[in-house]
Amino acid sequence: MEDIKILLLQYDQQVIAKVSEIRTDNDEPYCFLLEVPMVLNFAPDSTPEDPKITMAPLIPFTKNWSYRMPFAHVVTMGIPTDSILNKYVEVVKPHYPIDGGAEPNKVENKLENGEETND
Repeated sequence: MEDIKILLLQYDQQVIAKVSEIRTDNDEPYCFLLEVPMVLNFAPDSTPEDPKITMAPLIPFTKNWSYRMPFAHVVTMGIPTDSILNKYVEVVKPHYPIDGGAEPNKVENKLENGEETND
């Protein structure tokens, strides 16, 4: 899971995601591929003595699990702490096999009228 990174994006947004490079036919890298990017923020009840974080999808109103990110939008990236990494996998695993393990758990999506969807 060394490919899961925390990226500092322009405008000070921190995102955790599985990161890889997309390359041209000539094997030149031209952007990052972010799989299941989640924005990290401190929870409202977080304190310096007891830091708590929240995670929210980078683009919450889409069905997409991956996005292309231009190199210029990434200021830097680093390795997440074990606690952040474990929390990320815990949040993402029911929807996407981010840790390289078995397929994700089936998520039941129901419409307001109770009917199931195939999303």
